Amino acid sequence: MKNVIEILEKQYQSFINQERDWNFFLGLADYVKFINECPDSKQALTKVKESKSKEIEIIDKLEKEAVIELQKIKRELLKIIKTENFTCEGLPEALLKLEDYEKGKIDPNHYKSSRLDEGLRNLIKVIAEKEGKKYDEELVKKHPLLKHSLSKKLLVRMGKSWELGEKRETELWGAYDKLKLVYRTIHNKEGEQNLIEEMEIIKNDGERYTFSLPSSKRDFSSSTDFRIKEFKKDNYKLYATRIHNFLIQKLNLEQEAKTDRFNEEVLKTQQLLDKLERDIKKKAKEQEQFEIKVKDRQIWINDYLLSKPFGVGSNFEFFEYIRSKPPDTLIARNKMPNIGDGIGYGYTKEAIKKKGFIKILNELGFKDQILKAFFYKRSKNTLIYRGDKITKEDLNKAGIKFSLFIKELELAHAKNSPE
Repeated sequence: MKNVIEILEKQYQSFINQERDWNFFLGLADYVKFINECPDSKQALTKVKESKSKEIEIIDKLEKEAVIELQKIKRELLKIIKTENFTCEGLPEALLKLEDYEKGKIDPNHYKSSRLDEGLRNLIKVIAEKEGKKYDEELVKKHPLLKHSLSKKLLVRMGKSWELGEKRETELWGAYDKLKLVYRTIHNKEGEQNLIEEMEIIKNDGERYTFSLPSSKRDFSSSTDFRIKEFKKDNYKLYATRIHNFLIQKLNLEQEAKTDRFNEEVLKTQQLLDKLERDIKKKAKEQEQFEIKVKDRQIWINDYLLSKPFGVGSNFEFFEYIRSKPPDTLIARNKMPNIGDGIGYGYTKEAIKKKGFIKILNELGFKDQILKAFFYKRSKNTLIYRGDKITKEDLNKAGIKFSLFIKELELAHAKNSPE
């Protein structure tokens, strides 16, 4: 976008202060070609074109309605001619002229509604005039349609067309239309012949023939030459400057918007990367330490579901009794509280009866490397629980195979997790 703005500015500066009129208009035509072909400026000009298009849409709608109304008037008028059996002088010619107006053989560049209206007025004039009078009063009284043919829709359309002409002098699309006129006249030789001739006069520094005066003696300006009506250099400087300033403003705003969107995307990307980094560090940290947690009677080690003891069962109660003691406490069957001792977990000893401690731990999911990790001393009637937490370093010191330890956790999770 920045490069486009720079090129656009160079294009503008290359012609705006040219002393020779032909160089000015030729450079202006190149400028118009560039802004019409460059995607960024072309997009910006869309807004300018849309403004005019909306006005044209309204006029086109009114024009269609006016034509329908005038064609209805035409049918009614032809019916009157047939009913009254008119044979007045000039009637055949007036009817043919009406058809030529409607088909665009006369005034082809005018609106169809305007042509129809002109043809109908001419026809009414022929059949309504009598003996030098403007209207045959009796005939007009009998057929009020003969008084005039102007449709209400045509009046509204004409009003809108006039407004459009006024806006052409003030709206940006009017200035843009003028610039396009220069391009078409120079490069495509399109438009009215008098415009092409005007540009030829400008090209020849005001002389109709290039050999009339040496170029060094010419002192010509399209702004003062009486033969030049359309292509006034001073006016086109204004048109070009208005369009150029509009484009620069639009492109700068779009550049800022793109920069803001880019910065926003960069921020979002950075936030995502930061989150990923935090997640990775958190995961790495979690893998450095393993912690037992109980959630809704489910035993978890980090994010691995180790087991889901039954809602009511002695195994889970025994595990809760073990965890109620400080880490590295010797748990011995003969030291466990009995019913009636008034100490918590008095029913646990009775519930497990003579069931071996290792068997209970196995049923809770503590097997092989996992069992060794958290219960580094165990037997049928005694055990020592390391505590809820163990580090990777602790595992290494205890001779636990880390990869096998992780694999057992994954298998246990796959067995117990519904996912």
